[in-house]
Amino acid sequence: MNIGKIDLGIIGLYLFVIVGAGILAGLRQRRRGGANSFFLASRSLRWPTIGLALFATNISCVHLVSLAQAGYDKGLLMGNFEWMAAFSLLALSLFFVPFYIRSKVSTLPDFLEKRYSRECRDWLAAVSMVAAIVFCIAFPLSTGALVLHSVFGIDKWTCILLLCALTAVYTVFGGLAAVVITETIQAIVFHCRGNDYHRVRLRESGRVGGDASTPRSRERPAQTFHAAPLGSRTRFPLVRHPAGIPSAGHWYWCADQTIVQRVLGLATKITLAPGRCSAPS
Repeated sequence: MNIGKIDLGIIGLYLFVIVGAGILAGLRQRRRGGANSFFLASRSLRWPTIGLALFATNISCVHLVSLAQAGYDKGLLMGNFEWMAAFSLLALSLFFVPFYIRSKVSTLPDFLEKRYSRECRDWLAAVSMVAAIVFCIAFPLSTGALVLHSVFGIDKWTCILLLCALTAVYTVFGGLAAVVITETIQAIVFHCRGNDYHRVRLRESGRVGGDASTPRSRERPAQTFHAAPLGSRTRFPLVRHPAGIPSAGHWYWCADQTIVQRVLGLATKITLAPGRCSAPS
């Protein structure tokens, strides 16, 4: 793939802005100091920032590359879990967030220690670390390295180390505030460029302003455009079972450390809607 100087300049500028914004956010938080500043961004985050950060936390190269391929092979069926996020996030904001904030915890394992025991906290911390490394870090890094290798021809391990280094610079330096700021910028880029990518693919598929006679735009089976093809066999029982998607979705969006940590940085001056649950003693 031929990459022009303008393209390289745009990519370089994007990386510079992301890392620079993260470092600047980190400098502002370091002046306040303390673990509260590093883990909770001094509880200064607002809902628009948290919402964009949650979007960027979930979306990565895995979705743009792997999930797009899975959608082409299996159809809309593969998007069921992502659509569940709309309902799970409502449950998070209405029921879980007031409970978490009133508990005055810094992480989700701290919440389990207050509610149950130290053993529960250690167990959730260990499971969260393994899940984060395997699913939230390893897969996006591998997919990102595959994209960079295909575009620039750079060795895959070099790409992985480069991505880790750039991310570690502002994450270690600025904590949650730096992560949320960079994710906010990335979410805006994802929305803008993702819509363009979607339009291009629809045009090439012949469904929107394309030539339906081209090989690339041949008609897909009608079954692929059904979100729940109950009459067919599938290797993914989760997407067919009525309780599978809600259970997995509520766990990920309402009780996963990666998601909840962004919410815990909510500005404490914001008035929370009264809830029936009270903070654990």
